[in-house]
Amino acid sequence: MSGGSKVNLETAGQLEQLKRRVADLEDLTQRLQAQADEERALRIRQHAAFERQHGFVKLLETVAVAANEAPSVPAALRIALEGVCGHTGWPVGHVFVVERSSVGRLVPIGPWYLADPPRYESFRRATEEMAFEVGRGLPGLALERRLPVWKVNLSSDPEFLRAAQAAAIGLQAGFAFPIMVRDEVVAVLEFYGHEPEPPDDDLIDIGRHIGTLLGRIVERKHAEDALRVTRGQQQALSRRLLEIQELERSRIARELHDQIGQALTAVKLNLEAIQHMGSASGHAAEINESITAIDQAIEQVRTLSFELRPALLDDLGLAVAVGSYARRQAAKAGFELRLSVDRFDDRIRKDVETACFRILQEALTNVVRHAWASIVEVELHESNSILDLTVRDDGAGFAVESREGARQLGLLGMRERAQNVGGVFSVESEPTKGTTVRARLPLHAANRLERRETHRTV
Repeated sequence: MSGGSKVNLETAGQLEQLKRRVADLEDLTQRLQAQADEERALRIRQHAAFERQHGFVKLLETVAVAANEAPSVPAALRIALEGVCGHTGWPVGHVFVVERSSVGRLVPIGPWYLADPPRYESFRRATEEMAFEVGRGLPGLALERRLPVWKVNLSSDPEFLRAAQAAAIGLQAGFAFPIMVRDEVVAVLEFYGHEPEPPDDDLIDIGRHIGTLLGRIVERKHAEDALRVTRGQQQALSRRLLEIQELERSRIARELHDQIGQALTAVKLNLEAIQHMGSASGHAAEINESITAIDQAIEQVRTLSFELRPALLDDLGLAVAVGSYARRQAAKAGFELRLSVDRFDDRIRKDVETACFRILQEALTNVVRHAWASIVEVELHESNSILDLTVRDDGAGFAVESREGARQLGLLGMRERAQNVGGVFSVESEPTKGTTVRARLPLHAANRLERRETHRTV
């Protein structure tokens, strides 16, 4: 073999090796590219799955926060409908409520979500003409199973009772889940979309969580409603008890004044007559002592009668009774009274007069017993049909939140009297810095004020 042929053979062998290596590299490159593509696709799927899960968590969080803050059960249900429809893109959502007068019957009285109300009006009308027993239709199945139910294609499902109306507007897939209060279904939420979709396990799971969440909200709202009713009943009972108490006070005050007071006055007059006749000169000291004791008893009867129910309040009105009582307490306790009282052209409602006077009475009693005040201001004014009573002293003061015993009961009693006539009560006090008691009472029954009690301490 010549030298040139040998060189050609070697070159051909090298070329063949080079081709094989290139092919191997291309194959490796393709495998690496396929692997990279697969990893990229996996990352995309993982990211999509993460975004989907994050979206569901966000949906659950949004519904939970908004529904908890909703003022009523219908508002909370509407928030859930909007949240689920907004997240899934499904255009129709509705709530069926279990009828309380029957067992296991759903009625369409809950709120709606309609992405295009005119388009879905026929489906809404058809739904609102129906009621579903246990196991009937999509909501009835959710009621029966107490679990979410998914329908892939409504038009081919014989159990779906609104198939014709759904087909007319292109609704194909359906999803429903129950709202559970403990072990009882109280409502069912249903949703509809335009594409025949297979069951979405994640959405089904979120529906189950939302149903449980809404069940707790429904239970809490019902408990709050029951509590409001109970409070209203208690307040009505309290008002009635106070009315009876005032009637009894008036009766006892009249009897003290008309019977016991008059009897004591008659005894005094008889003793004075005997004294002037001189026939009992040997018992002058005893008669004088008896007359003094009777004078004291008459004064005590007058004080008791005034404390129970001052005749001035019934005869001359609130302004006169407030001024008289405040001056009487100032004289008794020795504090300086600064009095500012409006004169009212018309008589105030009797229940408001009574509540205002009793609050003043309790406030000044607290001043006398606890405050050691040197100056007490009493103000009674009317503005915009609101009666405003303020009692302010420069006495010892106290920490309102740590009030104890009789004082606490007194504050509670004042607040209750204010609330019973639709008013509000507040007390502000600091140790060594005096106390301010304020009651704002509506002159007209329809104008009830916001109920709250304000405290301020240091």
